[in-house]
Amino acid sequence: MPYADAAPLYWRAGWPSILPLPPGQKWPPPSGWTGKDAPDPDVAQHREWCGQRPHGNVALRLPAHVVGIDVDAYKVEGRESWQRLTAECGPLPDTWTSTSRVDGSGIRMYRVPIGVQWAERQAGPGIELVHHGHRYAVVWPSIHPEGSRYRWIAPDGHTAERVPTVAELPALPATWGRRLTVRPAPPPTGIVAGTGRSDGYPSAVLAGVCGDLATLGCGRNNALYMAALRLGRLVADGRLTEVEVTDALVAASDANGHSAKHGERRTLRTIESGLTAARTSPGRTGAR
Repeated sequence: MPYADAAPLYWRAGWPSILPLPPGQKWPPPSGWTGKDAPDPDVAQHREWCGQRPHGNVALRLPAHVVGIDVDAYKVEGRESWQRLTAECGPLPDTWTSTSRVDGSGIRMYRVPIGVQWAERQAGPGIELVHHGHRYAVVWPSIHPEGSRYRWIAPDGHTAERVPTVAELPALPATWGRRLTVRPAPPPTGIVAGTGRSDGYPSAVLAGVCGDLATLGCGRNNALYMAALRLGRLVADGRLTEVEVTDALVAASDANGHSAKHGERRTLRTIESGLTAARTSPGRTGAR
């Protein structure tokens, strides 16, 4: 019983929305449980589906902080788009991939910041983004309409004997995030994103840190990391957004010559390192 057996495993692994599909099919999902504004089902709903549709295929509507890069490597355009993206953005970290094929096709899963706006069709022909508001991933132990079984490919490239946890997915590199998202307009000066509350301190810190960085003539890479670390603590406290901090730091790096010397990829890697350190460090002194 694919769905009834697998749904509890996915729930325990941190996947909040495990949808039943007809046996051997990829569509349709239960009405009202997909799309941007749909709720996540609770334990009672999952149990009801286990009783009603025990033999169904299994689909995951991805959490808000996960994106799937669905590559159709069996198509020429999919392979070419993938080659262009990796050449432009750099290699991706090894991750978990859901697939029913053996040709490199599949949905590669990554953790991402909550609230980004994905740019549909920007990845190129043969590649689609699967995210909380768009589509879902058909996963093990589902059966493809052509008869093959879906499986999880672990980061080491071997077929996994368990389902992945959401927590172990690697982060999508910043170069890929910038390439595949729509850059939103920054919030009005002095307004804390998502709150409507006036708070001039975060905006002042952002302007001051990036202003100092923009005029720096030496030690720019270390200064960029320290700037990302400081501003990242404000991001961690919800007083700035990761998108506005990254954009401001990239602009400052363009102004001081860091980007020209090291390239955008290294610039973004340095920013991402500082932001990551801020998220995991115990003290958030930048938010005082």
